Amino acid sequence: MAEFQRRMAKREQASRRRGGSRAAAPPGAMAEPGPPPSRAALWPGGFVNDDEHLVLLNPWLESFRSVAAIFGEDAWGFVPGPPIAEFYRPLMHLFYLVTYQLCGPRAWGFHLVNVLLHAANTILVYLLAIRWVGGGVETERTADRAAYLPGRWLPFVAALLFGVHPVHTEAVAWIAALPELAFSLFGLAALYLHAAPGAASPRRLGAAAALFLLALLAKETAITLLAIAVVQDRIVRRETGVLGFDGRRLMPFLGATGLYLLLRARVLTGDSIAASHSWNLDPAQWLLNVLALFADYLRLLLLPVDLLYWRPFRPLTSFATAEGLIALLVALGFTGAVVLAWRRSKLAVLALAWIVAPLTPTFLLDRFPRTPFAERYLYLSVLGFALLVAMAWTAVARRRALRGVAAVTLVAVTAAYATATVARNQVWADAYTLFMDSVRKAPDTCLLYTSDAADEEDSVDLGGRPRAGPCGPSLGDGRRVVDRRPL
Repeated sequence: MAEFQRRMAKREQASRRRGGSRAAAPPGAMAEPGPPPSRAALWPGGFVNDDEHLVLLNPWLESFRSVAAIFGEDAWGFVPGPPIAEFYRPLMHLFYLVTYQLCGPRAWGFHLVNVLLHAANTILVYLLAIRWVGGGVETERTADRAAYLPGRWLPFVAALLFGVHPVHTEAVAWIAALPELAFSLFGLAALYLHAAPGAASPRRLGAAAALFLLALLAKETAITLLAIAVVQDRIVRRETGVLGFDGRRLMPFLGATGLYLLLRARVLTGDSIAASHSWNLDPAQWLLNVLALFADYLRLLLLPVDLLYWRPFRPLTSFATAEGLIALLVALGFTGAVVLAWRRSKLAVLALAWIVAPLTPTFLLDRFPRTPFAERYLYLSVLGFALLVAMAWTAVARRRALRGVAAVTLVAVTAAYATATVARNQVWADAYTLFMDSVRKAPDTCLLYTSDAADEEDSVDLGGRPRAGPCGPSLGDGRRVVDRRPL
C-alpha cells in the first residue's frame, strides 16, 4: 500500500508541473478537475479514468522483468489490497508494457496503439468479408453489373462503415478499452485463417490456435467467437454432416480455450463480485431485462446518437410496460429476421450472428454489478451491422438507375459517421470534458464520490476502492469522482 501511495503522490506532482490541480482518484474512478483544460490539451488526449492507474501508477510497466507477475496475477494485481475485479488479461499489460518502454508515460503513444489496432481490425474485416463473399454465399454473374459485384464492393462498404461507426469512440479513445481492440484483432485473424478455402494444414490450424489463445489472453469475452466459427463453417464453408460444421477445424479453438481456462484457474481462485450486487431478478424478469438490454444495443447500432460514457441500466419488472412490450417486439422482429435470412441469404445469417454473439456476456446481468451496458461492448457487433448495410447497399447498387443514389447515400452516411466520431472524440480528450458530458446527460444515474483529502477515509475503503454514494447535481467544489470499472 505504501508503494502505491508513493506512486499516487508522484502522479500528483507531475500533474501540478503540467499545470493541473486535480486530486488523484482511486482505481476505477474518474476524477473531475476543477478548471477546464486548455484548448491545447484536447488533442491528442490524455489519461482518463482507469488509464491513470493502468499506466501511470502501474509498476509492472517499468521493466520487462514484470512479465512473470503479469501472467501470474489478475488484471488489477498491481494494486494493493483485496481483488478489485476477477479478470485475467495479461496481454493487456504486455501491450501497455511495450508501449511504456517505447514512449514512456505519454498518453499519445497509448492512443496511437489503440488507433493502429482499430485500423488493423478494419483491414481484417475487409479481408474476412472477401472470404465470405468468395465462398459463394453471394454471387452475381450478370456481365453489365460487374462494376457492382458484391465480391468487389460489399467487403469495402462493410469495412468502411465498421471503421467510421461513431459507437467505436469509447473503445478507441479510451486507453483502458485496449482489451476490446486486442481480442478483436487476434480473434478476427484466427477466423480469417479458419475461413480459408481448401483443406486445413497443420500449420494453419496451429496458427489459428495461437491467435485465438492470444485473443482470450487479451479479454475473456473472445470465447464468444467460438459461435462465430461454427456459423462460419456451416454457412461460408458450407460444411455438411451431422453437426453441420467441421469439428476438426474447431479443435484449435477448443484447444486454445482449454489452455486459457487452465491458466485462468491457476490465477483466479475466487469470485470478486459479491452477492449483494445481484439484481435479484427471477427467471422471467431476467429474460425481460436481457431483451430490453438487447433492444437498447440494437438502437445504438442503428442510431448512434446520444453517446454516453455511463449509460444507466434500470431493471424492468414486467412485460406489461411500454419498455417491456418494445423489448418483446424487437426480439420477435430479430427472430423473424433470422428465419427470413436463413431462407434467402446465408450471409445475412452470419451478419446477424455477429450482432448477437459478442453481446452474449452482457446477458449475464449479475456479472455486471453497476451496468451491463457499455458502448465498447458493441465493438464487434458493429461488424454484423455493417455487413447487413453493405448487403443492402450492393442490392440497390446493382440496379443501374439507382447507382447514383447508392453512391451519394454511401458518401453521406460515411461523412455523417465520421463527423459524429470526431465530435465524440473531443469529449474523450480528458477527464474534465468526459466528466461534464456524463453528468449533464445523466445527472441522476452516475455515481459520485468526494475525493478531498480530508474526506478520503470516508470515500475510499482499505482496498483503494470508492464506496457507493448517490449522484448529486452539485459540482461546485470540483472535487468529485465517478466510479467506473472496465468490465
